[in-house]
Amino acid sequence: MIPQYYFNSLSRETPLSAETPILPLENDDEIFDNRQMPGTTTPNIPGGTNPTQPNQMIDYTQGYLQTQIGKRVRIQFLIGTNALQDRTGILTKVGISYVIIKNEDTNTLELGDLYAIKFVDIY
Repeated sequence: MIPQYYFNSLSRETPLSAETPILPLENDDEIFDNRQMPGTTTPNIPGGTNPTQPNQMIDYTQGYLQTQIGKRVRIQFLIGTNALQDRTGILTKVGISYVIIKNEDTNTLELGDLYAIKFVDIY
């Protein structure tokens, strides 16, 4: 039989009067309070968006590559453990886990795995 103290007090309709929360929250607890404080403003980021995802921040590969869209690139991918293969074309789109380049010879779009990229030459 499972002891009574293993059950969650939230499952009871009426809590015991002697119960105290395990982690009491204070009124000024900033850890869990995600509301904006009065008088503060959000930072003004060019483009009108606040970058919160890696594909929007230039500190990450996705974010930086998005600033290079439209340029001619040569991307080297690691295939397996020791084989490199490169693709050349116009960088057209960068997603969270992929890049799309337009092959200039065949006029087709090629999707490549972002996490297999080792080097990118930007022309």
